[in-house]
Amino acid sequence: MANSMLTAHNRIEYISSERICNGENVPKELLCPICSGLLWRPHSCASCQNLFCESCISKWLRKNTRCPFGCETYQDRRCSPQIRCLLSNIAIRCQSTPFGCTEIRSYDTLEGHQLNECQYSSIRCRYCEHLMLTEGIETHEQECGQQIGSCHKCNQPFPLCSLEQHLTTCSLNNRQQPLQHFLLPIVDTDAEQEIRMKYANLPWYRRISSLIHLILTNPFDALHIIFIILNTGFFFLVGLVIAGFVMVFVYLFGNIFVGLISVIVFTGLLHFIAPWILSLVNDSSVILFSALTCFFVGCSAIYINAHLLQNKLPIKLLLSMYIGAPIATKIILVLTRLYFLWIPTSVTATFTTACGIFITLIYRYFSSLQQPS
Repeated sequence: MANSMLTAHNRIEYISSERICNGENVPKELLCPICSGLLWRPHSCASCQNLFCESCISKWLRKNTRCPFGCETYQDRRCSPQIRCLLSNIAIRCQSTPFGCTEIRSYDTLEGHQLNECQYSSIRCRYCEHLMLTEGIETHEQECGQQIGSCHKCNQPFPLCSLEQHLTTCSLNNRQQPLQHFLLPIVDTDAEQEIRMKYANLPWYRRISSLIHLILTNPFDALHIIFIILNTGFFFLVGLVIAGFVMVFVYLFGNIFVGLISVIVFTGLLHFIAPWILSLVNDSSVILFSALTCFFVGCSAIYINAHLLQNKLPIKLLLSMYIGAPIATKIILVLTRLYFLWIPTSVTATFTTACGIFITLIYRYFSSLQQPS
């Protein structure tokens, strides 16, 4: 009984890309987007056709109902024979290589070797995932299982050995499940953290050149890569503008007289300069300038979303975004022109004053909460 349980526990669930011989030649379509390792017993989503390891998608679906790529519901589908054929030609090092095993096996014979033939039989701890020789795993798991972990649903502390059983009966299980229908799942693996750190450690001009090179060397993924860059740049700029306005409002409305004078000057300049600028440029130029600005700002701030560069979005979604963005920008420009044409300066001044006072009051309220009583 103990041997059969150990064998089941030691079955392959994950193969890191470092164990693949000539791993740089393996297409990234054969890597799991959840664990970033080689696909093992792959399954796919019937909607988006993306592939996942059997164990990875099983663990994912314990906490989520959506596909990792955002499909409303995940419908399982076995991968095509072509994918299985490609995987069968890959040579992989035994997981016991750190302990002295030098065997390199094909994809199809790897598990049999690790379970029955390897002289350096190893196994991962079910609690800390640390790889150990099989003869020492029982003692290690008895000690490791007594460490304290917390339930991600109710935050109550439990020993790791009883945490899994608690998760199946947690009283918050049914209460939190509906929330998963409205939240987009987030994947945050060690490999993704490494990708973010890679770009974060580069100077801004190196990030731009690196991403341009990435686009040129991956023309089939160019639409996806550019979309991630533009999306990052847009939201980064929006965040900067909002933060800038909040800081200016808080500073100016510290003195209500200075704040009111500033609003009058600001609205007067806005209603004079904005229509003049809009009359000098056409909408196409504004859209092109906005896209280039978002692109270069997105390249500079790509470390925020760099891990998304490797996750492909459905082509239909990408095309709809590329078509919808210029249309939305065009509508905003038309509404902006109509606003400055029809809306008097007093309305803008009143609205700006109300926003400034509201933001200042909120800021002072939270500042008072942080001060010691």
